[in-house]
Amino acid sequence: MNKIKTKWLLWILVVISSISMLGLSGCIPGMGGSKEPSQPNITAQGMDPNHPIAMSVNAMGKEGEVASITIKVENLGALINNLHVSVGSVDGTDDVSPFVVMEDMPDLSLRSQKLADNLPAGEASQATYIFECPEGTPDGQYNLQMTVTFTDIGGEEYTVTDIFYVSISRPWFYFITIAMRRVLDFLSGGSAGLYGLGIILFTLLLKLLLWPVSKTTMKSQEQMSKIQPKINEINKKYKDNPERKNELIMDLYKQENINPMSGCLPMLPQLLVLWVLYTALQGYIPLYRASFLWCPSLGMPDPYYIFPILAGVSTFLQSYTGPQGKDPQTKSMMYMMPIFFFIIMMRFPAALSMFWTVYGLFSWGQQAFMNHQKKKNALSQGPVELK
Repeated sequence: MNKIKTKWLLWILVVISSISMLGLSGCIPGMGGSKEPSQPNITAQGMDPNHPIAMSVNAMGKEGEVASITIKVENLGALINNLHVSVGSVDGTDDVSPFVVMEDMPDLSLRSQKLADNLPAGEASQATYIFECPEGTPDGQYNLQMTVTFTDIGGEEYTVTDIFYVSISRPWFYFITIAMRRVLDFLSGGSAGLYGLGIILFTLLLKLLLWPVSKTTMKSQEQMSKIQPKINEINKKYKDNPERKNELIMDLYKQENINPMSGCLPMLPQLLVLWVLYTALQGYIPLYRASFLWCPSLGMPDPYYIFPILAGVSTFLQSYTGPQGKDPQTKSMMYMMPIFFFIIMMRFPAALSMFWTVYGLFSWGQQAFMNHQKKKNALSQGPVELK
């Protein structure tokens, strides 16, 4: 396996993790869910045919998390005004059982929202409602009702209702998610004001557990960096003979006792841990009530994008101090990865972007420590005597 193939393997790992994370971002409130929406109500009975609307719902949740309900209204007729949408029970009351309105969070405790002052024909508007799904809520589909009201240009008011469901389910790895949350609760003392500190302590604990894996990855990258000039020379010399080139590169790996996959495989358990951690942090109710520094809620995206920026900076520092960070062949990776993480962390809960920032800084410190140990060992051995 030559340098090109190894480089493509790294990119494949990045793409797979990116697709997984972006796919999971659909579970973030405000961005819709991954469950099938209720059937849209295209034209309600008794409505003026000049004012038909299409309503669609995307709703999902998990026991012990927030339930995200995104309602979209599309105007299929003439201009309508004062468009409002409210959510309640199927019998028309304000009760949203088994869900709970988060009364202590004014920005999220909304049962009714104004979607638009004016909605021209062919345009759409949507709003997201966040309800608490208490622990102990059984899996299943729970019916709620949305009520859409608006007026036409003559001031006549219209009301349309439709019943939809919120799907509650839990993944097969739910017990791992619960275990991570309990550890986070313990480190935070169960106090909303200390969840920021709890995430830092949790990140440190996780980094210590993954230290051997990270160390193996860094050592493998260092070995690959050392033989990179020889690989470049072989690629240049035998560019017209791929079979001979691959044979010589494999011989080089054997001579140096290097497994070209050893730098990729240790990344898989780290990606798996980060993925499970993501599911533990996203939607977790206490994080919505937890503020930290400039973030009013760790369960929502950072409103000032400070943590996403820091996440990109910490990612760059890891690449820059690593052995491959100075390799001209992989400089594109060094600059692209920080941008990538900045973009996705803009959409993720502040708790996750904060975790990635702290994790990156710890990884940077680990790399700096290993570089220091390497220099120290080199100095202790003294200069090589020439015979």
